[in-house]
Amino acid sequence: MNSSEIIKILRENEDYISGAQIAKGLGISRQAVSKHIVALNNAGFKIENVRGKGYILLEESEKVSSVGIKSRLNDRVIDFNVNYYDSIDSTNTQAVRLFNQNVNYISEKNGFLVVADEQTGGMGRRGRSFFSPPGESIYMSLLFRPKVMPMNVSCLTLVAAMAVYKAIKKNADIDIVIKWPNDILINGKKLCGILTQMSCETDFISYVVVGIGINVNNKDMPEDIKNIASSLFLETNNTFNREKIISDVTNYFENYYGIFKETGDLSGLVDEYNSYLINKDREVKIYGGMIEDTREEDIRIGTALGIDNTGSLLVKINGNVERIFAGEVSIR
Repeated sequence: MNSSEIIKILRENEDYISGAQIAKGLGISRQAVSKHIVALNNAGFKIENVRGKGYILLEESEKVSSVGIKSRLNDRVIDFNVNYYDSIDSTNTQAVRLFNQNVNYISEKNGFLVVADEQTGGMGRRGRSFFSPPGESIYMSLLFRPKVMPMNVSCLTLVAAMAVYKAIKKNADIDIVIKWPNDILINGKKLCGILTQMSCETDFISYVVVGIGINVNNKDMPEDIKNIASSLFLETNNTFNREKIISDVTNYFENYYGIFKETGDLSGLVDEYNSYLINKDREVKIYGGMIEDTREEDIRIGTALGIDNTGSLLVKINGNVERIFAGEVSIR
């Protein structure tokens, strides 16, 4: 933890700061500070040490690391233990492995943030694979134990979508929208995938894991998805600091989760979510969605009004307002 705290201190100081000041602030020895500085330089941070002046951060590391992510996290609603991997099959799968190894650690206030530079078995919705090349995109999973009823866990997918929306807007000056329930779109193309999974009993949640994939610095997309998917680089011709976006997503997620847990539903977030929603006040087509109190699965057309407190999409169909809580919804 001290390495991430040292980076945070250096980042907050534009001038040199002595090793003695850092040591006093963290309650460690000057020798320990020196060892952390060496480790940070080896991790890619460029920290200069001038006798009589102290240390100054000249350049951030270009690498994504646990230390770098931790150094950017705010005082947290959930204390996420950060785990970074160069390559992993799936961040969701690894998060569950960590849960199984540390069952007693998980609570509403403690969880795991798993980040990988590459996924070899990334998962999307409905069993689809998720394109996960190394060195370009963000692959991250947040695992924790929310104190809500299992039936309300689906709301966390929308909470995650809002966090990704805000993090992208903070880092890139682009016009993006949310397509219900959790797709982030730019110019009609998808930038992000979110997959939420849960393990629970009747009224007790063992864990929830929210997997997030964001196309960031991809220079190209595979032929089979390039007409429907894009990246921040392809839309702006700029590269972005993935570590900063990962931390911003986590910080925004915790902020929105704090609002969510006060009521256990989306009542405190409905208006903001709807302001980002491209579906709102638009004609939509519903594919295969189960409509409340029916077994109807035919394609239906209506006008989306926004979401309600449960995260269901309210759609006016033939003069009646229906709650759509599953299925694919396209914009006409």
